[in-house]
Amino acid sequence: MAQTPEESPYIDLPELSEVFADRIRSVHWDGHCFRIEFAVGRRLVKKEGKPPSGAPDLHDGIYPCARIVLTPFATVNLKDALLQILAALEKQGVLKHAAPASEVEQ
Repeated sequence: MAQTPEESPYIDLPELSEVFADRIRSVHWDGHCFRIEFAVGRRLVKKEGKPPSGAPDLHDGIYPCARIVLTPFATVNLKDALLQILAALEKQGVLKHAAPASEVEQ
């Protein structure tokens, strides 16, 4: 069983920016850490056939927006937190648990 690291005080950093993602592009286990890449789909609005100012080389598509690397302990914490959120959303009726697909008889 993994030991919980000693609790340290939480120190907030208000200048830390948030990142919006609408998909997870990849998850990779390298034998030591989980690497997760978040991405966002962007549809660039062009005015009069010109690219938006400051972004002449961007195109419609999927862009990486954040990458995180998690220890196994942090990954378990993330899993537990997500399961709690999913359970709360199911309880509120926002999500419905789908039954597993039945196997096709041969």
